[in-house]
Amino acid sequence: MKLMIAGGTGFIGSNMIHYQVDNTNNQVTNLDKLTETSNTRSLGRARNSLRYTFKQVDLLDQQRLLLELEKFQPDALLHLATTNNISNSIESPDNTIQNNCFGTLNLLEAVRAYHQELPAQRQQSFRLIYLHPTPSTHNTSPCCYSRQSAAELVLTWHNTYQLPALTLACPASFGPCQFPEHLIPNTLLTALDGKHISITEGEIEDQWIYVQDLIEGINQLLVSGQPGCSYQIHESHRISRLELTCQICDILDELQPQPSSYRNLITFAEPGIQELAGYYSLKTNEPLKKSQPLPNEWLPTTPLKTALETTISWYLNNPDWVTSITSGEYLKRRKTPTPKKPW
Repeated sequence: MKLMIAGGTGFIGSNMIHYQVDNTNNQVTNLDKLTETSNTRSLGRARNSLRYTFKQVDLLDQQRLLLELEKFQPDALLHLATTNNISNSIESPDNTIQNNCFGTLNLLEAVRAYHQELPAQRQQSFRLIYLHPTPSTHNTSPCCYSRQSAAELVLTWHNTYQLPALTLACPASFGPCQFPEHLIPNTLLTALDGKHISITEGEIEDQWIYVQDLIEGINQLLVSGQPGCSYQIHESHRISRLELTCQICDILDELQPQPSSYRNLITFAEPGIQELAGYYSLKTNEPLKKSQPLPNEWLPTTPLKTALETTISWYLNNPDWVTSITSGEYLKRRKTPTPKKPW
């Protein structure tokens, strides 16, 4: 199979590329704009594979997208190139809407033009898969609304133009190569720095899936997913913020012990901007209307403790990657505003 991944230098994309290079004979092309959420270090040795190709492409450049599609001739495309930073979307909603909605629109139109020129048999077997978070009933951020809007666009292009596209809604994912603004790596790195771990007061429960389980689920759809369907991962790890933080601290106590337990760093605080925007919610994994479970009765299999241990071990064993993300150069790039473009 020839697999094209839009946004392959991000967290899920880089893990997917590692899986494809290490466990399949598939050829992979990675389209990525290389924004502040990208890190080529996350690709590691996969960058040296003869079956991997990188192309720096902006989803707003429809002609370039079509050119790369025609060159590579993919059998499937995985769309991961949406902005997922809650705080940035609130501070700069226009950039978020441009990338998530108009970028997805351009990608769909480029894929539609490419798909129309394929032989009949390849048209039938081609798949476009869009991954997005399960929306919260309390979520009010531009980021989450725009990603859900992109999902609606994908299904509309199937219904209107018979593009063989489908969507997958999933809970929050975690694992190696995730940026530190996300809860689990943020908690881990804060604890390692010996700083207070601030937890929002109240029994906030989150839904989590280990990234390797998520990749297995995506692979199910690449093989057996039906066009026009809206899939959802219903089974996942539900755990309170406090319990999750305690588990991370306990694992650190085992892997990198200090004179005092990491649990002593836990403090309680008022809700922050992400909580107020509905980023974490007890209802984040409620069944969507017309959604269905993944084919072949697929369910995630990795126990939460095993997944956390593997993730924490990866961060402890890859200090250079952590330094590249927490360095002044990276933080400066994160704070540099993206030039605005007219809609």
